[in-house]
Amino acid sequence: MMMQGKHIRERTSGKEHRGRNIREGTSGKEHQGRNIGEGTSGKEHQGKISGEEHQGKNIREGTSGMNMKTERKERTYMKQIRHLLSFICVLTCALLLPHSLTLAATGKTDGGNGTAQEPVAAATAVYKGVDYSRVYDYDFYTTHNSVAKRYAGKPEKAIAYFVKYGMDKQHQACAGFDVVSYRFGCPKLRKQFGTDYKKYYLHYQQTGYKKAYYRKRATGITSMQEPVTRYGKIELGAIYDYFYYISKYPFVVSKVGDDDTAVLRNFVEKGLERGRTGKDPGKYKEADPSSKTYAKLKKEITKTNAYDGTGIVVCIDPGHQKQGDYSKEPVGPGSGIYKTKVTSGAYGRWSGKNEYEINLEVSKKLRDELIARGYTVVMTRTKHKVKLSNIDRAKIANAANADIFVRIHANHISESSQVHGVLCYAAAKNNPYLSKKVIKGGQRLATLLRDAQAAATGQRKLDNMYENDMTGINWAKMPTCIVEMGFMSNPTEDARLGRDRYQTKIANGLANGIDRYFKGA
Repeated sequence: MMMQGKHIRERTSGKEHRGRNIREGTSGKEHQGRNIGEGTSGKEHQGKISGEEHQGKNIREGTSGMNMKTERKERTYMKQIRHLLSFICVLTCALLLPHSLTLAATGKTDGGNGTAQEPVAAATAVYKGVDYSRVYDYDFYTTHNSVAKRYAGKPEKAIAYFVKYGMDKQHQACAGFDVVSYRFGCPKLRKQFGTDYKKYYLHYQQTGYKKAYYRKRATGITSMQEPVTRYGKIELGAIYDYFYYISKYPFVVSKVGDDDTAVLRNFVEKGLERGRTGKDPGKYKEADPSSKTYAKLKKEITKTNAYDGTGIVVCIDPGHQKQGDYSKEPVGPGSGIYKTKVTSGAYGRWSGKNEYEINLEVSKKLRDELIARGYTVVMTRTKHKVKLSNIDRAKIANAANADIFVRIHANHISESSQVHGVLCYAAAKNNPYLSKKVIKGGQRLATLLRDAQAAATGQRKLDNMYENDMTGINWAKMPTCIVEMGFMSNPTEDARLGRDRYQTKIANGLANGIDRYFKGA
């Protein structure tokens, strides 16, 4: 309702006052300068203020004036009321606008009572901060999967079950993505991920959906495309065919699964030894176990001690960097002991190179050799101008879910230039930051790498060192060791470390050691 007691414009007199509010219910006659109450007659309203001019005063019905002090209080009060109402309006709009936009975008309401219904799938496709909306749909999953049906009406539990268990069981959780089809249709991903099914889901969710090649393989493929026939550096396609082998020896799939890499490994490690046929000898004579080709390939694999690293991730850390960072970081999770983050390493007088340079040169050669053998390789750095602490390097290995972490260094002691040889560092048995399994794996890796490098280069084997204050080892979640390739303080060894051919020998030796680690030697 309109409030009585409106402000009268300044400079009014006892004459007619124009611009006043006239209330509903008046008789329709002119009302000059007055507020006429509801239901009044057509007569002029009495109660004017006597002939003096009254500037800015409120005239109430039936009154002849008002105390100025009271008038000011009323104006202040009304101003406060208006400000409060404005604030409430602004606050209400701020709260309701996002809600209204959601309704407009989704076109969904509860049927007219003004409240929005959030789309269930959109609201539940994120689990622990990770978005799975391109590989997961709540309605599809709880409708088509017999196990997931129990979570109908429980969207949070449904997505949690899918991420924790459904991915490993290769569940199809939406119409647009089938992990079986994706794995069958993407040979490069199979080589990289093996049977780690969760990685296929994440690959499509994060990057695969952007490319037509992967989108075409997201559904509809029911058989293995381009099964692997290369074992390490040796091509076995002349005597081996994936489909023939699993059809002739179906028990192989029950033992190792249908992964093409695992099946090929079974043929190499078991089939060749037992004279199994890997390809139809009726169509391909060279596939007969008695053929020269079969015998030659078998001999080559045995001679080279070849190992196929497909599906295995190796993280290589070329030690040090051009510019050291001498601030401190904890040597292990929760540790109160701090060490320098990273240094630039030693300098070789006879090689004329810095340690960080030699470390990267050897690391790149090792990377290339491992890739040729089928491994997936992650490098912590590929250039000298980086800013990576030892913790940062371990975190790179952790983020890559690496199976092992190999850190490449060169040694240096100022006390003597006569010391030479190869050794490795690994965690001690009582390391407080690592599990027993990781500690044991790291020590075994250190022994195999030291022995393999010494065999490749003719170096002397020194005793390995087991410590608890090596930051890059303590922060890693997988077996880790530091390879000290030789002493830059020794003239002969330093000069050799700087030579390309010698570095290749080191890289090949370390690759052999990694092969033996995964082969179980």
